[in-house]
Amino acid sequence: MAQTTIKEYAVALFLAVQESKPEEHELVIENLVGVLKNNAQLELFAEIVTEFERLTNEQSNVKQVEVTFAREVSSNKKILDELNSVIGPKLEVRAKVDNELVGGMVLRVDDTLIDASIKGQLQRMKKDLSE
Repeated sequence: MAQTTIKEYAVALFLAVQESKPEEHELVIENLVGVLKNNAQLELFAEIVTEFERLTNEQSNVKQVEVTFAREVSSNKKILDELNSVIGPKLEVRAKVDNELVGGMVLRVDDTLIDASIKGQLQRMKKDLSE
């Protein structure tokens, strides 16, 4: 018998949550964990939740934006507020810090990547100079 995929589990969870009352959602999740445990696929839980969130956002027309900053500074909040005003109120922003960026930020909206980091600029410059 074929193993159930992450996407199949996420769709099943999405439908079960939509068809159940809010007070039943905990039971729905417990059932999912039980199925994963019985199928020896418990390690997929985090990826299933990520796919479930993507499906939920897609249905609600919420855009997910991932912003990676070079370091944590107070101006990051201003940048996030500006993104909300440009892209719209239906925006879920996930911010993180990557010390390897040196400076700047990397922005990902859906399948679009905008690399405004010092590291990215240096890599592009190195590539241009080697051609």
